[in-house]
This record gives sequence, structure tokens and C-alpha cells, in this order.
Amino acid sequence: MNDSLFELPNLPASVAVFGTGIVGLELGQALSRLGVRVRMFGRSGSLGGLADQEIRDYAEQCFNEEFYLDTRSEVTDVSSVEDGVSISFVDRDKGALTELI
Repeated sequence: MNDSLFELPNLPASVAVFGTGIVGLELGQALSRLGVRVRMFGRSGSLGGLADQEIRDYAEQCFNEEFYLDTRSEVTDVSSVEDGVSISFVDRDKGALTELI
């Protein structure tokens, strides 16, 4: 989907990206810079294959300045709804949330 997304006549208002690898980061950053609201969810704590903890922490901070990024997220539900997709997850700061993407 990462290539065909940019061929859409209109970009979506918001997207959820599952996976914090290189492709997910590239997609999330590009869409964010095009004005799309991005929510990125990872599970393992990894970020783009970066092994050095200090560099990984800095990169995570930089990405979080552009869009929501949680490398250790807990997504509890993803449901198709009339207006899009409903995602329930545990936000690291705010607790349990449900957002329409």
C-alpha cells in the first residue's frame, strides 16, 4: 500500500501506520509532511532497525515532534465504522483512548 497511497487523487485526513520499521517510518513521515494526521504504532520497542539506544531515543523524540509514535503500543481494537476506522489503544500518557482514523 505504501506506493499506491501516493497515487490517490486525495490524501486521507488521517492514517494509522502499524510497524515502526524503515518503511513505516518513511510512510508516516512523508504523509505527515503532506498534512495527513499520522498515528504510528509499534510493539517491540524497535525503531527503524536502530541498534544504538541513544540514537534510537533521539530519533523517537524527533519523530514524535512530527506525529504520534509509540514503539511499545497496546492496540486493543481496530474496527471499521461508517466514517473510517476506529482504533482503541493505550496511550502512554493519557491511558485508554479510542480515535477515529
